[in-house]
Amino acid sequence: MKNKLALLIKSSQNGNKDSTLEIIIRFMPLIKSYSKKLKYDGSDTDLIIRLIEVINKFPLLKKLIGKMKLT
Repeated sequence: MKNKLALLIKSSQNGNKDSTLEIIIRFMPLIKSYSKKLKYDGSDTDLIIRLIEVINKFPLLKKLIGKMKLT
């Protein structure tokens, strides 16, 4: 799963919106959990926006990505 997530992140960073959506779907249970703890309307949206920002800034090791194929 780690490798698949790394590939999704790299693909998302390259502009693949389907990869971004797949990452959001994977993290949705965690987003919902923290949204309930934050207890304000729109917290789930704020968390999704933050997740997208983190995806775009996330540094991936060239060594790791170099060994994998992007789909």
